[in-house]
Amino acid sequence: MVVDVRRTPSAAGAVALHDDVVYCWMCGIRQYSSQMLADGGAACDDIRWYCKDPEACTERWIVARRQARTGIVPPEGSAAAPGR
Repeated sequence: MVVDVRRTPSAAGAVALHDDVVYCWMCGIRQYSSQMLADGGAACDDIRWYCKDPEACTERWIVARRQARTGIVPPEGSAAAPGR
């Protein structure tokens, strides 16, 4: 039997699965903190989190703003839905 080491999670990968879930300050999507970029540090009162994928984040932000202006409610479970 051959073991595929690429499918075995590393120790760092297993830790990432247990990171805090945070939301992006710009687009609002919720992801593990290991998948986000922190803005701020020990000297700041709060830390703002941003998506590591700025292109997708910007697209989600644009769609959400457009929907807010037109009154269109996004389907439940979509990235543009409130609270995501």
